[in-house]
Amino acid sequence: MIENLRTVQIECVHIAEEIDKVCRETGIEYSLTGGSVIGYHLYGGFIPWDDDIDLIMTRENYDKFLCVADQMLPENLSVENFENGRDRRVLFTKVVNKSTTVVEMKQDGREYVSGVFVDITVLDHVPKGKIKRRVYYLLSKIVQCCRDRSFEGGNKSGRILIKNIGIMVMKPFSSLFYRFCKKLFTKEMKKYGLAELFAGLPQTYEPNLFAEYMDIEFEGKKMRLIEDYMTYLEIFYGKREFYREQRKDDAPHHLIYANIDMPYEEYLKSHEQLKQ
Repeated sequence: MIENLRTVQIECVHIAEEIDKVCRETGIEYSLTGGSVIGYHLYGGFIPWDDDIDLIMTRENYDKFLCVADQMLPENLSVENFENGRDRRVLFTKVVNKSTTVVEMKQDGREYVSGVFVDITVLDHVPKGKIKRRVYYLLSKIVQCCRDRSFEGGNKSGRILIKNIGIMVMKPFSSLFYRFCKKLFTKEMKKYGLAELFAGLPQTYEPNLFAEYMDIEFEGKKMRLIEDYMTYLEIFYGKREFYREQRKDDAPHHLIYANIDMPYEEYLKSHEQLKQ
């Protein structure tokens, strides 16, 4: 754990505040997600060892946000994802503070440099049928590997197979394949569930779970959360009971360096050996 983790957390709150402001002014709904929901439930803010804030939107709200974010967010915040070309590794969206620097150590040993960020994932449609749902999930993993060259979860042989397909076969056509997947994942269906396919997550939710939202206080700031967040936690983590002494062993990010006073572009210039 980095020594100045609390400083990073506070910067994340500042970014989330700006996102919240945009959403409230434009009628866009969003919710805390992932470890941020556990943090709210147990601490009214961050899990003490967590290093970012996670948000989630339905596809309709997500697309609305991307249409207005560049114009409405402060200049120091950059909306970065695969579609706008600002971060070719990210199939969902990161809102990054360009005036800061963080270095993450990924599970595959690679280091990534960016600014302090807030993740925004998007919920797309998945079929109710078990086999069709697995096909959607497989496609989401292949397109993820095309961009990030990494795969977390699953058995070893499955990871190797999907990585080889994604990197060796599909990578030259990754933009086209991404557009194909996006069209498929956003297709209207009579019966469907919602899943964070472009984040590579398999959990499937009933659409009505993301129909009702409420205001909550997170680190003393007003943010949004789905009303039935305990059902969300049960689906995502497989349990409803959480205790302060529990640690999240599979934390998604591992920050090894942070500097809130240095733009990450300057850091990259002074550390040319670190490649994004």
